[in-house]
Amino acid sequence: MKYKVVEKVNPLDPEGGKLYTAELVEEKVIHEDEFYQAVSERSGVKVEAVKEIFETIMLAAMKKLQVHDVVDVEGFGTFTRVREKVKLPAKAGKKRKIHIVEYIEFEPLGGFHPTFERVDEE
Repeated sequence: MKYKVVEKVNPLDPEGGKLYTAELVEEKVIHEDEFYQAVSERSGVKVEAVKEIFETIMLAAMKKLQVHDVVDVEGFGTFTRVREKVKLPAKAGKKRKIHIVEYIEFEPLGGFHPTFERVDEE
């Protein structure tokens, strides 16, 4: 993935402080159909069956994540439910708010780690 750093005004800061964020410039993404086709070619299983298997794995993992924080799918990867507390800046004369953010991380079997490259604008 290639990204650039962008400076913005922080809308949550009443004093107009700066906020620096990463903006995606380029991402190598494989679309669902390409994924199913690649698995089909490597495994010899029909694309429709690959899609059905993948959807079944995803549904089972999501169902288990309702009860457990980590779900290991043998031979596939690990799904982890993540909860983070985000402290929002306080407005003048008010108390800071804490917001709970939840999302699911997936770590494929084999330890795939995306690479990030910073691109500076000229």
